[in-house]
Amino acid sequence: MKVTELTKQWQCNSERGKSAVTFPYVSPCFGKVDLRICTDVTASRAFLGVSGVADVYVGGECFGTVVGASRRLVPLGNSLGSEGTIGLSLEDGGGITRGVKLHYSDSRTYIRPYGLFVRTESVDGQGAEIVIETEIDGDEYEKRKLSVEYSIINARGKRSCRKKKNFVYTGGEKTVALPVKMRRAYPYLSDQPYVYTLRAVLSDQNGNVLDEAETPFGITLPN
Repeated sequence: MKVTELTKQWQCNSERGKSAVTFPYVSPCFGKVDLRICTDVTASRAFLGVSGVADVYVGGECFGTVVGASRRLVPLGNSLGSEGTIGLSLEDGGGITRGVKLHYSDSRTYIRPYGLFVRTESVDGQGAEIVIETEIDGDEYEKRKLSVEYSIINARGKRSCRKKKNFVYTGGEKTVALPVKMRRAYPYLSDQPYVYTLRAVLSDQNGNVLDEAETPFGITLPN
């Protein structure tokens, strides 16, 4: 999914009047506070990542309540297809402890936000064996063939490995796993933290790109 930071240009409406605010934000009063932002994003599927205590709205409709300091993803469905106003309602002096992230995709079949994982299976000499797991979701339940193409980018920005996984998708949640053997792998050490980037491209059988995602990872040595 694409990711957009919604940190600035929020409009605040409280008992103290109207103002513009930037996240992180703590309400200066103990009454109800409404925060609104207009975005030109249109998407088939979207999630809002929020950390704080707030009700999440799109176009006046409540899509969920966030409670806690850890960022929670609130599913917005396809509500951004026609309405671009996102709202947060705070009660009793609440606040947003970090920025707000909007995760969205133009496809009804997508890689879930934070749905890309890498696990080190073994390290042998200069190489390593890893397992890549990708969480796929969607509401298109017609059986069809899809694929995920993975590229592993090293710390110098060069591609060190490319693999492809074909699978049959019938809708709903599905985890796609792919074992990968890296011939040359630099470990992630506390004094030398070598970081790779994994990029994933989800496509249909005709080669049309449905979604993309990426995540950093390191090769961990066995205990």
